[in-house]
Amino acid sequence: MAPYTADKYGPKTPKIFGHKPTMDAFDSIVLIKVGPGKQVFHIHKKLLCDNSTYFHAAINGSFKEAKDQSIEMPEDDPGVFRHFQYWTYTGNIVPEAQGAQEAKTIQWNILTSLYAFAEARDIPLLQNATIDLAILRLQAEHRMPVELLLDIYENTSENSRLRILFVDFAAHRGTIRKGWFGGRCPIEFLIDLAVAQHARTSGSVSDIANFWKSRANYHVEVPVALSNKDKSEQD
Repeated sequence: MAPYTADKYGPKTPKIFGHKPTMDAFDSIVLIKVGPGKQVFHIHKKLLCDNSTYFHAAINGSFKEAKDQSIEMPEDDPGVFRHFQYWTYTGNIVPEAQGAQEAKTIQWNILTSLYAFAEARDIPLLQNATIDLAILRLQAEHRMPVELLLDIYENTSENSRLRILFVDFAAHRGTIRKGWFGGRCPIEFLIDLAVAQHARTSGSVSDIANFWKSRANYHVEVPVALSNKDKSEQD
């Protein structure tokens, strides 16, 4: 995957690496039907299994999905899944991704939904790639998508790194607005924010000057096999 290049957001735009399929990844095809309309997607089995314990269990287990090599995901969004499919083959979430400018080509609601999908389906490399894009946008736009906080808190786990990122950004770089208390923010976010603000003002945590340099704090652990593969691609 080509490194991110410089753009108007800085002389040196952060360099992001994604995974790339190995030569043996193109084996049998799995058919996946997504959304209430059952939109059909085709993805190579090994790519699914290598990136997700959820798909590995579904395809290689003793259930109907394994026998038919077909999975139905009626509650998922085909638009979000299409980005997952693209990432699976290219290592990019958006085409020709190069930095904050290109990160804007994906809507915030799709980006946050993609993280929730990756978290639910246990796709750690995609979680981390999504976090990286989110950080690029946050630092370029100097604002966070407050209007999406309800959806984020409804669709991610209590310890979600996406939640932690937005809480930290609000505590360290965001401007708290009166309108946040008008029903658009979940009470859990406001509690998390109060805790983060206290930690910051009390000096128990250091101020976050550069979220990009601190991005590892918002990454999830990647299994050794995937981590080694990703590292070898960076080398």
